[in-house]
Parts: sequence; structure tokens; C-alpha cells
Amino acid sequence: MVGVGSSGKILVVDGNRASRDWIAALLNTSGYKVVATATAEEALAWAIDVEFDLAIIDCAAPFSQRLDLLRRLRWRCPKIRALFLAEQPAQAAESWSAVAEKLLSGITTMQELDSLAHHLGANGRRSHVGSSFSV
Repeated sequence: MVGVGSSGKILVVDGNRASRDWIAALLNTSGYKVVATATAEEALAWAIDVEFDLAIIDCAAPFSQRLDLLRRLRWRCPKIRALFLAEQPAQAAESWSAVAEKLLSGITTMQELDSLAHHLGANGRRSHVGSSFSV
């Protein structure tokens, strides 16, 4: 089990710098080792040297590109799990912070994070958090 301060490695792929930095800071504060990238190419370059446990991927790219990224990441990190995040509408931007903090509060192991992904959808392998999600 991977707990706070241990070796859980998370890859964040988000073209929006503010979102990427916020997610990375939140996870770093929780004790995870985080690599935050703006592009799929950067993410794949990191995956050459690092075996990630989880990829958090923004849904701004077309669906086929996201699937291609996940396929290529799994080739390099066979046990990686993925959480796909949908962009929030402008009026919901402030509430996203509260939702994310509530979702991630108390999560101290990769098993708990995987369980959250499973709860959000598709057996912990593919999850979609969209604007219709409510806590």
C-alpha cells in the first residue's frame, strides 16, 4: 500500500497551467510524488523513466487523442490507472475546488484513490468527472 509520504507516483496532464499546478499542489500536499505536464508528449517522455501509478488527464483533447495517450502510457507503465477530468463551466469553477477537496480529503493510499476512481466509474480504469457530478 502506498501512503502519504511514500512512493505513490501521479502524472497530471493538463494544458491549463492553473489547473495543472493546483492539482499537483493538492496531491503534493497529500504526500504523493507528482509530475505535472502540459502535453501528451511531455507525459510520455516522463513515462520513459518513471513508473506512474495514476494518470490524471484533462479532457480538453479529442477523445481519440486521450485514448492514444492512455494506450501509450500503459505500454510504458502497465499498471497505471487513469482518471479523466472534464473541464468545468465557468460558473462552476469555484465549486470545483470544493468538490476536489471533498473527494480527495482523507485519501492516504493509492488503494483509496483507486477506490475513488472505481466509485466514479468503470472499475477504476477510466473515470470521468464532469460538470454534472455532485457531492
